[in-house]
Amino acid sequence: MGVRITNNIIMTLLTFYARYTLVVSEQDISQTIPFQLALLPLVMYVFSVLGSSLIDGIVKRTSRKKTYSLGAVMLIISSIMLYFLTHDTYNWVFLAVAISGFAQAICMNTGINMISEVVGTSGSSGAFVFGMYSLLDKFSNGFLIFFLLGS
Repeated sequence: MGVRITNNIIMTLLTFYARYTLVVSEQDISQTIPFQLALLPLVMYVFSVLGSSLIDGIVKRTSRKKTYSLGAVMLIISSIMLYFLTHDTYNWVFLAVAISGFAQAICMNTGINMISEVVGTSGSSGAFVFGMYSLLDKFSNGFLIFFLLGS
């Protein structure tokens, strides 16, 4: 669930980060959105789709736990890159966002598959487990966004 939170928070706050922390555009963005700001989520989505399509091959070569760990390490690396970027090193944000999108897809898909393996073929308990997962995911995302943006 932690990776799903990371995915939602990064996607929600990415344009704000690029606009106000990296100072991508000095112009007023109320009328038009600069191309760089629109390109960041696109790069993340493209690499997320790439990560989703490659996940079966990675799991077959390793295991689910190692695949999940690889995605988590990639997320940590991309988060560290995002932390240290400045206006002068703005172009590196595309690499960080690409790594983040790839890693988020790997972790999210692997995590959901792990939950499916635990649940098995039991329909009634599976519905409860996935329902609780979704509920906790929504609550944790809401609380985190509230505390990040509310303060």
